Amino acid sequence: MAVSDTTYNYSYDDHTSIPFKLVRLKPSPNMDKHTKAHRHNYYELFVFTGSGKHHLIDFETKAVVSQSVHIVPPGSVHLLRRDAYTKGFVLLFSRDFYHLQLRKEDYWRNEAFLSYQHFPPDVLMQTEDWKQLLQLIDFIASEVQTEGDFYKQTIGHALNLVLYLVLRNQKQLQLSEQTNVVFQFLMLLNLHFQNKNKVKDYAELLGLYSDKLNVLVKQQLGKTAGEVIKERILLESKRLLMYSDWSIKEIAYFLNMEPAPFTRWIKTQCQQSPKELRVFLRELYL
Repeated sequence: MAVSDTTYNYSYDDHTSIPFKLVRLKPSPNMDKHTKAHRHNYYELFVFTGSGKHHLIDFETKAVVSQSVHIVPPGSVHLLRRDAYTKGFVLLFSRDFYHLQLRKEDYWRNEAFLSYQHFPPDVLMQTEDWKQLLQLIDFIASEVQTEGDFYKQTIGHALNLVLYLVLRNQKQLQLSEQTNVVFQFLMLLNLHFQNKNKVKDYAELLGLYSDKLNVLVKQQLGKTAGEVIKERILLESKRLLMYSDWSIKEIAYFLNMEPAPFTRWIKTQCQQSPKELRVFLRELYL
């Protein structure tokens, strides 16, 4: 199977990034049988108003449940399988569009929440917040249709409110000063995982000792900072093996590793060589 991906850097917007789009999600009686797993360089926020089938997001299968939101960040491999009862909306937006009106203190918190795999991508909404979320989507749809003065700005602010409602329903999340440090670490990791793979690298960026960063990350995520770094690099390795046509050597160099150690590391982590893992992932998900 020939698999190609001409965009490899998902850390910033490019010509493939959609600024903003609101799409109504309709049922699919044939269960999207012609759709394949894919990735793109913009966010997708799936808002499900009708239950049905499942959604693969970065090698995790999530049930499609009414009154839930699924978050697909740039670069994630995903595949939605709808059925005759699946309904809802999809909000597509780029980083630049979203961050245009965002306060600096909101940027790293929401960027980490939206982009990192340690927060579950599926969120079940409480009823009152769900009602408000649907009202915001109606408002956004109206702004898109009328294109009145400052409509992009109003959509940006409404989108931020949507994300705060989702953030409030993220049960794993407890906001505190320590959580903020972990969010900053996750954001920095998303930006620098290619070139920085040691805890001390991120501790220095945050003005902390490595032991302190490990303690904070362990408290919030149940894993050390070193484990989180390894998981982020492994996730990107899987993404590239599955969806790009890069050679093993090219993937290793992209991740700032030599090919032989990279191959040994993948085999240790996955009990398969990179070539075997590529075949396995493509057969399973493509």
